Amino acid sequence: MMPKVYDRERGETMKKYSCLLSIIGNPFSGVGLINPVPGDFYDNRNGQTYQCIAPAGEPYCAVMENVTSGWRFVAHRIYQFPDGYIEWGCSTSGRFAR
Repeated sequence: MMPKVYDRERGETMKKYSCLLSIIGNPFSGVGLINPVPGDFYDNRNGQTYQCIAPAGEPYCAVMENVTSGWRFVAHRIYQFPDGYIEWGCSTSGRFAR
């Protein structure tokens, strides 16, 4: 579990912890939103590989399929880390493609 960096409900902001971030480094440095390329394969930090099937009609969204299980879904707000791994904010419309 990641440590809590700040509490919005109490009005805390990241500025309060800038010295902490300078010591541990910003874990999101170099992370960017992407539009996956249909046909390309992407590794997720969960150890699974996903193939981009098609764009989903919105920026940073795509129809993705788990190559092991065949689970197909729309991934929203897809971002990629500097090491190449991807994550997404949420997924919808999940179903088995096979």
